[in-house]
Amino acid sequence: MTTATRRPRTTTRRLATGPAQRQPQRAWREGKPYDGAVIDGHLDLNSYAATAVFGVTELAVETISRDGVPVTAASVRALTAVFGRVVLESQAQVTHGDRDWQAGANTRMRGTLRTVVTTMPLPWGGDKRAWCEWGRAATGRCTAIARIALGLFADGPAFDATAVLVTLSPRA
Repeated sequence: MTTATRRPRTTTRRLATGPAQRQPQRAWREGKPYDGAVIDGHLDLNSYAATAVFGVTELAVETISRDGVPVTAASVRALTAVFGRVVLESQAQVTHGDRDWQAGANTRMRGTLRTVVTTMPLPWGGDKRAWCEWGRAATGRCTAIARIALGLFADGPAFDATAVLVTLSPRA
């Protein structure tokens, strides 16, 4: 009797999920970052939009880890969605409606979000209302930072800042 030698069965686990990752098998191309967000039907990983969405996702991972919350796909997706809404909504408020991941304004708003995340504690353990309130407050603070920066550019440091600063003291 002859026994056939069996090849060990190998399995691969798909890391990517969802329809966006089911791309036809062809050479992956990238364009210039300023040529647009999509190439060959997928996100151009060299685009400004890719930098934006990866940056927001990375900030979510950093924040979750920093705050001692379990880093899971679900927690990262959820916080990425909250951060993405804050960025796009504050961008729309500053630019009168633009919500383009590819835009320079989006880059600026992601910078304001990074400042907000370090200055406004997230409501871990809070309910949906707490998260909605945090999102509204974060959007407001991002927008305020952007408007102050735009005012500095438009008007220069025109007012007497010391009049305000002398009235302030650190919290006890």
